[in-house]
Formats: sequence, C-alpha cells, structure tokens
Amino acid sequence: MKTEKGSERVKTVLCVDDEENVLNALKRLFRGMPYRVLTSASSEEALRIVETEKPDLILLDLRMPELDGWGFLKEIRSRGLTNLPVVMVTGEGSDESAMRGYREGGTYYITKPFKNETVRQIVDYLIGDLSEEQRRWLEQRL
Repeated sequence: MKTEKGSERVKTVLCVDDEENVLNALKRLFRGMPYRVLTSASSEEALRIVETEKPDLILLDLRMPELDGWGFLKEIRSRGLTNLPVVMVTGEGSDESAMRGYREGGTYYITKPFKNETVRQIVDYLIGDLSEEQRRWLEQRL
C-alpha cells in the first residue's frame, strides 16, 4: 500500500542487489529523502514486488544470481513497463556494457563504487517533485 504524504503520494524506489551491504548503503542514502525504499536481494522477488508495489523507479544491479539484471530488465520491459525508470548500478564499468544497458531500456548507468550524491541527484531528476529551475540545474550536472 502506498503511503500518503499530505495529499501527494510518496514515490517508491526499489533497490535490487544481491549484496546486502549495497542494499544497506542504498537504504541509508535515502534516509531523510521523500521516498519509500524497498529492497530485494533477488530478481525473482523483485519481479513480484514490481507487480504488487508498482515502484516509481528501480535501482538495479546487473550481476545477480539466477536471473541477472539483463534478464530482469528484459522481463519488465516485455510486461509493458517501458516508462518505468531503471537505473543500473553495477560493477560492470565498460562502455560496451553501458551502451547495452541503454539499448535494452535502461534509463541511467552508474558504476560501483558510486557517489551517494550522484545516485540522489539521478533519482530526484527522474522522479522527484522538482521545480523547472531545479530540474534544469540537475540536468546540467548529470
């Protein structure tokens, strides 16, 4: 169930990574920010969360056991979720991997180790309730 903040719905960020320390770091990163954060250590569980919780944005690791991030991305896009922003957060730092990510429907590509401020700014830019001036300022930095 979505939480309400005033009259506006609180937006949900789903973090998908098989490393608990990364999930914990992402949860800490969003403390004090106006987002509800859900986490999943497996792509299969994350697919169920996508169906039931309808997140507004997904932060996705590509190297996952069983169904990897590429398979997860392909699956949610095949379900018609083409406008759902997916930010790939991965240790795969090659240009080829980044280009593949964009070709397959990823919205942004961030390599690990990531800078907290970069992740916050990308999430704010994609789903934050920003003024046009704030959005333009972030656009210049991303």
